[in-house]
Amino acid sequence: MALENKAVIFSGGDVTGAPFPITTTLCRLLARNARKWPDRVAMREKDLGIWNEFTWRDYLHETVAFAAGIEHLGFNPGDSLLTLGDSRPQIYFGMLGVGLLGGFPAPVFPDSTPREIIHVFKDCKARFALAEDQEQVDKLLDLREQVEGLETIIYKDPRGISAYQEPGLFYYQDVKAEGEKRLKEEPGLEQALIERPKPDDAVIFLHSSGTTGEPKGMIFKHRHMLAGALNAWAAGSFKEGEVAMAYLPIAWIGDFAFTITAGISCCFTINIPEKQETLLQDMREIPPTYFGGPPRVWENMLTTIQVRMEESTPFKRWLYNYFIPR
Repeated sequence: MALENKAVIFSGGDVTGAPFPITTTLCRLLARNARKWPDRVAMREKDLGIWNEFTWRDYLHETVAFAAGIEHLGFNPGDSLLTLGDSRPQIYFGMLGVGLLGGFPAPVFPDSTPREIIHVFKDCKARFALAEDQEQVDKLLDLREQVEGLETIIYKDPRGISAYQEPGLFYYQDVKAEGEKRLKEEPGLEQALIERPKPDDAVIFLHSSGTTGEPKGMIFKHRHMLAGALNAWAAGSFKEGEVAMAYLPIAWIGDFAFTITAGISCCFTINIPEKQETLLQDMREIPPTYFGGPPRVWENMLTTIQVRMEESTPFKRWLYNYFIPR
């Protein structure tokens, strides 16, 4: 795309020839993908050594079903969803799902201290939370003892939680099942949920790093995120149909920008590694065509490669030293 078109992008208008408009929402683009490419793989997650796939049809269904289910629990427009955990499909489905209801997710770094979680909680005044596993649920239960207002905690992984007696705990699959029941009983509900959000509605609530003080919260709208993705596409940062890895913290804007916004608008296939420690091995199984990250990630990757080469055979070290400078 010619650079002069960027003026149109920044002004908030749509661009002729672009893969998507910015005067729309992520959920409508997700519905577009499910309609045009229902059986194309949209997301993979490696679990216990096996890659589990979600098509665009699955992606839309999971998102809408979660939205219908959490609305049944009392989630209202303007509510926020405190979100704790690593990159997982159900976490992403939940984050997008509350957007269908006029709410927004407020993700927290998985290694955040109680003080940092309380800071985000007070900023967004969340009544609902979505947690990945027992570790994150325990953090939220401790949060309940210190501040009031957190009513409902939904968890993705039930291991270690089944014996908990605390009120307001709900298993993700049960919430989804209630949503699926509503979708069957209420014709037109799915389309109504997809159409409900507007381009200027909030899509996520993120915080700064807090290097010069308390982290500052920022609301991003559908239009903001789509304009950023369109600018990156226009500059040649990525193209449609990329294969990408979702390994960054969900509370970092880069994850939402690439994994969710670009992933949906440009029809990426998103691969989620089993855990951070297996990232390089998982990338060898399904190599990405697009890999983005902050400097720290590249530095760690370079260090790992250099250490391994130092421990390798003389011939491999010679090949490495011969070809890398070229």
